[in-house]
Parts: sequence; C-alpha cells; structure tokens
Amino acid sequence: MKLPAILGHSAELCRIIQKSRQADDTIASQYLRSKKYVGSRDRKAISSLVFATLRIAGFTERIVAELGQRDATILKDQRGVLQVLVTVFCVPEVHEAVAPIVGGEPTEAQVYSALEGHDLQPFVHQVVQLVQQETLFEANDVLPQWLEQSIEHQLRVQLQPEDRRAYAQPAPLCLRIVQPASNREAVLSYLREHNIDYSLGSWSNDCIIVQQRVNLRETALMREGLVEVQDEASQLFALVLQPQSGERVLDVCAGAGGKTLHIADLMHREGEIVASDIDYRRLRRMIPRLRSAGVSNVLLHKFNKNVPPSEQFKGLFDAVVVDAPCSGLGTFRRSPMIKWRSSEKLVEKFHKKQLDLLHQYASMVRPGGTLLYATCSIHARENQDVVDAFLAMHDEFETHAELYPESIRELVVSSPKSHDMVRLFPHAHGTDGFFLCKFRRIRDN
Repeated sequence: MKLPAILGHSAELCRIIQKSRQADDTIASQYLRSKKYVGSRDRKAISSLVFATLRIAGFTERIVAELGQRDATILKDQRGVLQVLVTVFCVPEVHEAVAPIVGGEPTEAQVYSALEGHDLQPFVHQVVQLVQQETLFEANDVLPQWLEQSIEHQLRVQLQPEDRRAYAQPAPLCLRIVQPASNREAVLSYLREHNIDYSLGSWSNDCIIVQQRVNLRETALMREGLVEVQDEASQLFALVLQPQSGERVLDVCAGAGGKTLHIADLMHREGEIVASDIDYRRLRRMIPRLRSAGVSNVLLHKFNKNVPPSEQFKGLFDAVVVDAPCSGLGTFRRSPMIKWRSSEKLVEKFHKKQLDLLHQYASMVRPGGTLLYATCSIHARENQDVVDAFLAMHDEFETHAELYPESIRELVVSSPKSHDMVRLFPHAHGTDGFFLCKFRRIRDN
C-alpha cells in the first residue's frame, strides 16, 4: 500500500472511532480485519498513525485549523487526512511504522515524493512549517482543559510540556507473573531466551514491563498460564488488600476477573472469594479463566442492582473490594478517545454511583475487616471526593497510612481532609492512572 492509501485509511478509522462509543482498540481490530487486502506492515502503520493522532488530537486540530486560515482551498473532507499527516511529522513513535511505506525516514522530502500526484502533496511543506513553528504539548494538545485543571489542582503543580508528553505516549505492555513463585524464573528465562527486552515493576514484585512491541498471545507464557496481562497500577489493587489464606472476600465489581485471580493467588487458593457483578454475562467470562488457572475457591454471584444486599451478608466478609465503575480516565493512553468523550457532567454521574456502591456494601464488612475502594480514574471527583463523602457519613471506618503495605507506603498521600490514599498518574509514576483507598472497619455502625 502506498502512503496516500495509508493516510486515507488512517483518517477513515480515526473518524469511525471518534463517532463510536465502542472501545478504540475493538473498533480498530474490527476495521483492519474487514480490510482483507491490508497486509501486516500496513496494519501496523495504520494502527500507529490512528492511535498517535487520537492521543494528540488537540494539537493536530490546532495545526489543521491554522492551515485552513492560510489556505482557503482546503476542503472539509481533507481535514482528517491532514491531521494524520501532521502526526507523521511530529510523533517519532510512528516513524518506524511509516518508514517502510515512504522508503526511509519520513522527512519532508521523502513524504513529498511518496505523495506524488496526490492532492495532499502541495500541503506537505506548509504542514512541516507549522509543525516546526508550533510547540507540541501545550495546554489542550493532549488533555482537555477541565481534566488538566483537575490534575493540577490535586498535585498543586502546573503541568509542564514534558508531563503532557507522558500522557501522549502509548502505554507499555505489563505482565503479572502468576503464582506459584517458581513461575518467576521460568518467565524471566523465556524472555531472555527469546531476546524480549523487559524491565521489572517499581512496586509489584510480580510485574514485568515489556519494552518492545511483541505479540505474546500465542507464546508458551500465555498458553501455560504463567502470566496475565495487567498494568502495574492494577496489580497494586490485590497487593494493597493483603488478603490472607482462609479469609472470605467479596469482590463487588469483579467483571472478567483479572483482579479476582490475583487475589486468589495471594490467598494461595485457600479461603473463599465471592465474585459479583450486575452484568452476569461479563462475569461468566471469568469461568474459563478460573478453570485455566486452576482456581476453585471463587464463587460467582449476581447482585440485583435494584435490591439492597440481603441482611444475610451483613458483617460476613473479612474484606469487601469495590473496583468501582468509573470514567476510565486513567486508561486513555490505551484508549485515547476516553479523554475526549468524557466530561465533568459524566464524572459527576460516576461520583454518585461510586458513593452509592460504598454505602451499599460497607455493612458487609465485619468489624476489624477491610473495605478497599478503587477506580482507574485520575479525576478527584471520582476518587478523594468519594472517600471524603463516605467517611463523613461512616465513622465506623478509618483510613491511615499504616494500613498499606510498607513496600508501597511511599505512594500514600493525604487528602485535604487528612484521609490517606494512593493516587497514580502516568506522568509521575509511568503506570496507568489509578486510585486506591483502604478502609478498616473499627466497630459496628
């Protein structure tokens, strides 16, 4: 495929993703599978261009708008493909994927030559000029203003261009080594033998960060269940919980079971985990994962979202974990459209739902037991504001730094109301954005 076709397909896929409510990677996979004539090299180029363009959509729109002011001949239907062309020149991460298409490093001369005879060719020099004149990673280039303001307010600092750059990077592939501990050396040996570049996680001893683009799906690591794909931030969920063998744990929003499996590992498959979710179809997807992992101490249970938890469960569990439905604003390096589709109004809706969940399930924790709240959001309204509101109405719970494992206590911060919690931001920690707060029930209410 030649460059004009690559740019055209990339612009079309960007447009489809922007109009859809489905997950970005799901749409991209469906689109590329439907184009039987697109080879692996071209799929890689299209995918790289699309996700890079969506990550910096604020910047590419700004450049194309400036281009439109300079040149009135630009047609409306050319704007999408021009945004992709801007990405070619300003995102180094796509150069490797585009180089085989243009016959080398995508310089102005190479791209101009590759577009010979195409109506985009006259715009190449103007695009390059604007990319060189304008500074990428200014406000609104990679983050909507309302979200950037929330981050700055929480951290009490102003984001700098290098901070915004981190939000425009693709997220790394993170693996969690599945117990038993003997799997660790087998996994590391496999990676070394196959020359797969990796590093170890900063806070999770079971985390492996793969430093290169590689498909592990058909490898022995995945087939034999030695690893699970799970971001390091998400791995902290079970580590902060610190579940013990023989305990009874309720996983309220278990979904497909990634965190449930990790909890079972840390419990050495002893005790009982009740995994629940209002979407039982999603919950059932956990069944083959449980079988594959040889986990037999997980019971699936569907709670009716319109009916309060039965009195029979009151004070029954040593730990209740609520990985709450949220905006997903901590995961937009993987799904860039999340940040552009979200709004403060949507975040407020999640805040109310999250607080309701904590109210609903708090009574199921025994005195002395643990309530763990988590989201994959970086917005304070879904995180510390939920914690503050919950504790204002539930003085039978407390939270303080000593409840967290010593190995990650450096991550614990206090809210303005002195409630201790863990907040992770991509630019500061290199992980997905994630939030955790661990409560202990000190008495009956």
